[in-house]
Amino acid sequence: MMDFISVPLVVGIVCAGIYGLFELFVRKRERLAIIEKIGDKLDTSLSMVNWDCLTTCETSRSVA
Repeated sequence: MMDFISVPLVVGIVCAGIYGLFELFVRKRERLAIIEKIGDKLDTSLSMVNWDCLTTCETSRSVA
């Protein structure tokens, strides 16, 4: 009774799975590229932070 829809349904599910796997790897490259760009921007902005103040402030808070 449902034979007319089972074959297209299985083919559609298989194609969607293959497409999803392909998208997973493509987006992984995009994510890594975005993270690399953000990392480059953070390196320059973090160099302006006074790290000594941050470490002394944290230790004085934890002691008190």
